[in-house]
Amino acid sequence: MVQRNAIDDKAYEELSKIAPTIAYSPDDWKTTIVEIGKATGLEDKAQEVLQANTDKLKQAKEDIISAVGADKTVVFMRPSDKDLQVFFPSFAPLIYNELGLNPDESVVGFQKDTKDDWGVTTSLEKLPSIGADYVFAIYGGSISTEEEFNKNSAVATEVEKLHVWKTMPAVKENHVFKVSARHWMMSGPIADGKVADDVVAAVTGKK
Repeated sequence: MVQRNAIDDKAYEELSKIAPTIAYSPDDWKTTIVEIGKATGLEDKAQEVLQANTDKLKQAKEDIISAVGADKTVVFMRPSDKDLQVFFPSFAPLIYNELGLNPDESVVGFQKDTKDDWGVTTSLEKLPSIGADYVFAIYGGSISTEEEFNKNSAVATEVEKLHVWKTMPAVKENHVFKVSARHWMMSGPIADGKVADDVVAAVTGKK
């Protein structure tokens, strides 16, 4: 198995001479796991994993809607002491589309400011435009240690002192939740499950 964006046709041919080779996209784990299942004779197991993921996300959505209704809004972002990144639904469909929460109106506004699909890097001065009921603020990187996550999230204490931060409704309602890129920026059934658990715990107060 090799990532599609890390291999060209020539390298693929060379690897195929050594052993059966499958090129996959790390951002499309559902298709990848089916391909792995076919290649290893474990198609039934692959389908079990997909179904378990579907069932877990469905239950998470039901739990969230049951607790707070179907009209609550969310923003997924990365604040720092220098700027603000806001992620879009095309980059994070799980958070925005699959768990019973809806993209905040501010996300549409940010999308108009850029041609990028993943999100936008903007000024902290834009924080007051975020009217979401819930905000998930990510810190660290996908391969960060726990120590690195804590160091990065500690920076948030300075941002949280700013007036523009305090104007957000989610801050006033204590609905801003710090989350780790160690699984929020990963792709796969385990990562999806952990993200769903984080959101359910944050919104419903139940772990």
